[in-house]
Amino acid sequence: MDDKRLQNEFDGYFGGAKLPEGLTADAKAQVKPRKKRGSLKWFLRLAPVAIALVAVVTAAVVFFPRFSVGGNIPDEVPGGQQSAGGSGGAGGSGGYSYLSLAELQANSEDPYSFDMEGMEFAKTLSYASNAAVELTAYYGDGAVKVVRADISLINGQYRHDAVVYAEYTNENTRIGELTDYLSGDGRTYRGREYILNTDYDMGEQIYKIYIEAGGIKYYMSVETAESDGYLLYLRLLEKYFEKI
Repeated sequence: MDDKRLQNEFDGYFGGAKLPEGLTADAKAQVKPRKKRGSLKWFLRLAPVAIALVAVVTAAVVFFPRFSVGGNIPDEVPGGQQSAGGSGGAGGSGGYSYLSLAELQANSEDPYSFDMEGMEFAKTLSYASNAAVELTAYYGDGAVKVVRADISLINGQYRHDAVVYAEYTNENTRIGELTDYLSGDGRTYRGREYILNTDYDMGEQIYKIYIEAGGIKYYMSVETAESDGYLLYLRLLEKYFEKI
């Protein structure tokens, strides 16, 4: 697909939004992605609590060995879910196994040449004059498990800073750091169910979305002052809605 065709495809995603005169030409230089911005800020804020919890659990194992492996206490997994039984949010029932991004091998990828089904939109955005994309792929057992896209773009009068995770694990596996996306308000877009959470940071709305499309699990964090600006990213995924 040549550059002109990619640009035309990208322009269609924005539903005819018109940029102010002179803005598009300079946009590429102005929309550099923020370096690994706060999609996991909640996780970092909980780090002191997690350390304290580890200390308590360690002490319990030392002084009360009957509660160690083999006891009757069910194993806890990230997000407050249990390893068996109970609710697993939008992802269904429990019984999942969990991976951590820290366990995987991170590698920076070129969005112009990175070829991964379900991530074609990253290449399209890379060719657009009003967007910038950085890609990081996380590898495990010789295969891509997760791809992270850091996106900055200008849509009309609004700047967007977004992080999109595409998870390529099987239906029984989750990424532990992303489980907070799995509970929230249930919504429907073009017949596809998704989960939405909202928050604020420095006066801007932060939308957090979980959706499955084409057999891929997508986790999206979108920071923008544009009302319902996250819908732009659901449009980017529409082509995958009918794929199983």
